[in-house]
Parts: sequence; C-alpha cells; structure tokens
Amino acid sequence: MIQHILDQATLTDIQTFNILHRHIPLDQPMARHRLTSSLTDRYLQLIETMAAESFGGDTAAARALADSALVSGLLIEAGVAGSDDHVDIPATYGRDISGIIRSMADPADDLDILLDSSWKRYRSVSSRDNGVVYTPAGVARFICRKTIGQWLLRQVNRQFGRSYVTQDEMIEACSPDEAWKAREILNRARILDSSCGTGVFLQAAAEEMTRLKATFDPDRHESDIGQIFQHTLENNISGTDIDENALKIARARLMLSLRKAGHLKGKGIRLQIEKRNALLPGPEPPRTEQYDIIVGNPPYMRIKSMYRGETDGLQRKKTLASEIMKSGLYRLQDGNLNLYKLFIERNLSLLKADGSMGLIIPSPFLNEASSAGLRRHIFDTCTVEEIVEIPEKVRAFGVVNQATAILVLHKGEPGTKFNLRLGASAESLEGGSISVDLKELKAITAGRMEVPLLTAPAIEWGMLKHLMNVPPFKGDSHFPEVGSICVGQLDETLDKEFLSETPTGDIFVKGIHLHEYSVDLSEAGSSPRWVDKKAFLEKRPSAARVIESARIIGRNTINKSCKRRLKFALLPPGYVCGNSIKQIVITDPQIRPLYLLGILNSSVLNWYFEVFCSQNNVRNYSIEAMPIPRAPGPAQEAVACVARSIMETEGETREYLDKKLMDALIYELYFMDTRMLSSAVLAAIDERSGPGAFMHEGIQRIVEMIEGREGFKIVRQATYRLK
Repeated sequence: MIQHILDQATLTDIQTFNILHRHIPLDQPMARHRLTSSLTDRYLQLIETMAAESFGGDTAAARALADSALVSGLLIEAGVAGSDDHVDIPATYGRDISGIIRSMADPADDLDILLDSSWKRYRSVSSRDNGVVYTPAGVARFICRKTIGQWLLRQVNRQFGRSYVTQDEMIEACSPDEAWKAREILNRARILDSSCGTGVFLQAAAEEMTRLKATFDPDRHESDIGQIFQHTLENNISGTDIDENALKIARARLMLSLRKAGHLKGKGIRLQIEKRNALLPGPEPPRTEQYDIIVGNPPYMRIKSMYRGETDGLQRKKTLASEIMKSGLYRLQDGNLNLYKLFIERNLSLLKADGSMGLIIPSPFLNEASSAGLRRHIFDTCTVEEIVEIPEKVRAFGVVNQATAILVLHKGEPGTKFNLRLGASAESLEGGSISVDLKELKAITAGRMEVPLLTAPAIEWGMLKHLMNVPPFKGDSHFPEVGSICVGQLDETLDKEFLSETPTGDIFVKGIHLHEYSVDLSEAGSSPRWVDKKAFLEKRPSAARVIESARIIGRNTINKSCKRRLKFALLPPGYVCGNSIKQIVITDPQIRPLYLLGILNSSVLNWYFEVFCSQNNVRNYSIEAMPIPRAPGPAQEAVACVARSIMETEGETREYLDKKLMDALIYELYFMDTRMLSSAVLAAIDERSGPGAFMHEGIQRIVEMIEGREGFKIVRQATYRLK
C-alpha cells in the first residue's frame, strides 16, 4: 500500500507532509475487530483441528506450529523469506494457512491480531496477564508522527538558526541545502521501542522516517522508497522485548512492511531487534542517553499481579522486584511497582538530552498520588508538548477496557505550556486541544501537577482557576484544617473474627449501609450487621477516640462509572466502621457538620473530584485537596438547614432539595458574587418551618436562574451522568 501511494505521488505531493498518513487512515479498533473476527475464527478452528488430529489434543503444541507456519507463509508470499523461515507442515493444514493468508486485508496488522488471539486462547498466561495489549496501528502512527516530527523540528531550528513553528512550515520553507542536511539529521537518528512486542511502533516509526527522508530528498525516485525503508530499518530503528514469540512477529511485520515499501529482495536485512529486558542492566554497564527518540506502549501491570497461576509465580515476582530495586536505575517509584512506570523512568534515562519520547500509558498516571513524584520529575526536567486522553468508554484497544493517555515530550528544560486534548478516540486524535499553563496547573494542584480530565475545557479551566482562591480542606497559612481523615478501623479481612451474624448489641457500619445524607443503622441492615465492639477495642484501643466521636462518613471505594461518586452522611458516636468507610472528624470549631455535609454531597465537589480522580478509590489526599469555603455563619446556616431538611424528607421534595436547591446553593457559594439564594433560604427559615419553606416560588426562580449557567450544567452533568 505504501508503494501504491508513492507511485502516484510527486515530490510536491510528498512535501504536503501528510501524503502517507492521508492515505493510511487511523484504524477503527472495533471495526477492525469485526473485520478480522471471521479470520480469527477460522484460524482458531484450524488450531483445534490440528490439535485433535495430529497432537493428541495438545492445543499449545498445535498453536506453536500453526503460528510458525502462518509467519512463514506470509514471508514466502511476500517473497522475503530466508532459509530459516520455512516450516514443514502437512499439506492439508498448509492449504488452510494459505487460504487464511489470501483473505488478509493487511497482512502485517492481521498477523498481529491472529497471533494475539491464538496466544490468549492457548497459553496458560495470556499476553494481557503480563500487561500487554495490542496497540492499534493508527495510534502508533499518530504517536510516531508527533514524536519524530517534533524532534526533527527542534534539530532543524537549532542547527539552521531557524524558528519554524510547525512541521508543515519547516518542510515548505527548507532550501535544497537545508533539505539535504535535514535528511542527514534523520539518517543519524536512533529510535527505540524498549517494549516493542509485535513491532507496531517499530513499523510506524520506520514508515514515518521513510516519509520524512523522501520528503527531504528532491532527487529521489519512487523506486528508491524501498531502499530508504531498508536503510531506516537497519540504521535507525531498534527494539527490545522479553517475549521471543512477539519478537518473531515483529521481525515478520517489518519484513512485510519492507515488501510493501517496494523492496523486493528482503534477504540479508539486519534488523536491530533483540530479546532483552530493558528494565534491567545487562552484563555491560547500564546504558544511558543513547537514543534520540523513544516510542512505545509499555505493559500496564503491577509486579505483584504478574505470573498468576504459575507454580513459581510468587518467587518470580519477588526476584523481579528485588532485581529492579537493586539495579540502581530507579529512584522515582512510589507504591506498588508497575511496569509502565518503570518503563517511563527507564526510557527517560535512555533518552538523549533534547531527545523526544512518545508513549501511550494508563490515564490514572495523570493524577494519581502514587505517580506524583515521577509526574513532577517529568514536568521539572522535560518539556511536555502534548497529552491526549482517551477514555475507557471508546475502547481504543478493541475488546480490552483501558483508559489511556498519549504523552509526548522532549528531555531538557521544563516548558511553560502544553497542549491537552481530552475525550479523544482512536479514530480522532487530532485537534480540539487547549493550551495549559504550567504555572497555573502548579497553583491549582498545589504542586502535585495533576492533569485535570475536563469535558468542557474552555469553561472548566476558568472554574478551576477561580477555586484557587478557596482554601483546601487540609488548610493553608490562613486557615486550619477542617478535620482529620481516616479509614474505618476494622479491617473486614484481618478482623473478621469480631464480626457476627447474631446480635451483639453493637451495629457494624460498612460501605453498603451508606447513601448520600443517610446511613442504615437498623438491625435488619445488610450483613455483617453486628460487631463485638468490646473485644475489638481491647485489641485496638487506639480506635476508641474516633469511634466515640461524631463523624461524617463516606464510601471509601465507588466505581468511576457511578453517578454521584461522593456519598456522605452523619454518624453519631459509638459505631464501629469497616475499612470500606472513609471517616472525617471535624476539628475546626468554625465548621458546622451539616454545612460540610452539604458541600461534600454537592455536585460542585463531585465534579471537582471527578476532574482529578480517574480511580475507583476515594483517597485521603483527594479530600484534603478539596476546596472548602470558610463561609460566615449565616451562609453555613443556610446550607445546614437545607441539609437537615433533605435528611428529614422523602420523595419528590427530597429530590428537589438535594439535586436542585442544595446544588444551586453550593454553586452560588463557590462561583457567584451575590448571595441571593442563600439570603432567600435564610428568609424562608425565619418565616416558615419545615422543608416546605424552601419550595417558595421566589426560591425556585433563583434556582432556575442558577440552573441556566453553563458552569452549573457542567457540574451536574459530571455528577449525575447527564447527556
């Protein structure tokens, strides 16, 4: 396909910068999944047949032969097979393999999908168990185009004394002499994918380098493209991985791509692909700052979750973790070791000064606390150029659910701004970004450099800047902390001996008993309902102080897809809570409990939490960072009275008080200069009694006015998942 494109292209066409990628559209993962499903079914059925007829039911052995034959057949079909690539297979099965090959729309990509399917079906430990997922080719091309192009733009500007802003401008304005020098810069570039897997990024990088080299070669002929591609593979592209099967596919992928590029020989090609664990040093001294460009999709897996189901899995995990920590290569890891974070840190050390890196990583990295050190290091020592967030719901990886983010940066002086694109999909990665000022981000996040996941960036960024003026829960130089935060003292696994199905006289409280503004303290509540409080306190006497205090409690874990993720209620003294409960004991005497309860359950704070939290857990630091207005007495009284009325009512009245009046009251408190609604609520308290006082027509008109504000619509959409 590359050859066909370039056969039609003139030099002018190529200099439009996007000739290849205009004609090689970004893959549509789910569509690709459907198109290859019949091929996958045929291939897996063939393996089952081979296993039954020739391998005594051993599907793993049948899969190994079928995979080898498939790779061999593709290389032979492309005319690039070497003497070692031929595989002996019974003629009947060989014909089936040939039929599958002839049905492939794109052999390089379809090969990857077929073999990925066979590995997952017939291996005891699937590629996904090792944190490996298939990267759509379009995503890899986007990352390589951004990363390589930005790197070249900087080199040209520095070496030629230019100030080109875009890659298009650079290509259009380069003189013939500069074009020749730019090509030499490209020829010297070293590119690495340190966890290359089946070679999707190696192929994408080679394609992009070939396109750029051809663009800057005014004398080249279309027939030279194959030679340029071969030179790129042999001199510019390197890949490492620990999976020999994946590397075999990577080699085949690159050879097939070479054939597509018009290189008809293919034999004797020296590919720089090796089996090696890039996370660990080899026998030679650790390699650092070797590469100009690093791209890839590192595996997403905590080491403690690896090797599941293997007899020596526990020992292998311990050995790997020990080797990593003793290597001396890592100083920015916090919490559980995760492969993708290790690869980020390792890649940064392998990257040259002013080198570029483009990775696709889990989006929780953007704002989780355990990544704060590594994240700050990146912003302090690199210029982050672009972040593209891809939500879980778009299924960028086909059948695999994973929220991800594309991170493009270059190593060197910290930048001042970066482009942030939110809510992207694998089919639409360009455009729609906002420019984020790093000083503002640092101020908004108190130096944690958490990247907010916004749905309406143009409006929400201004809202976040406004909240910089509100003191956080944890306090600052002018205000004390609102209270102390802790998890429920009874661990339902370690302390289950104290739980009982029969009455003990003491009610036990866990997450399932809790809803916004209410907690089920009835004897008929969900089990386990009872606790031996006396025995528990004998074991944990330090828990008594919190247990005997009045508290505001919330759920410690709630799924990210749930409506209204923050759910809090008042809890009287004396109740034992499990570790699925978050507890707040107010220590600031100026803060009324019902006032704080109304704020914590409001759509404003639910929105704020949603913006900065991509996990299911409600962490202590997330609450500590929340902006809590230290409002004067009358404003607190208005919120407290509405909160009390919510707790005392049911049905439509409660729905109105909770999701309309309280939300509007809190929005006014945070984002409006006037206190019309607060004053109207206080006036209603003086004139009437009971929840009906807040249904007054005047109050409803003010609520409707606030509901018309764009910011209010946004916070409610985020909280209640409104369309």
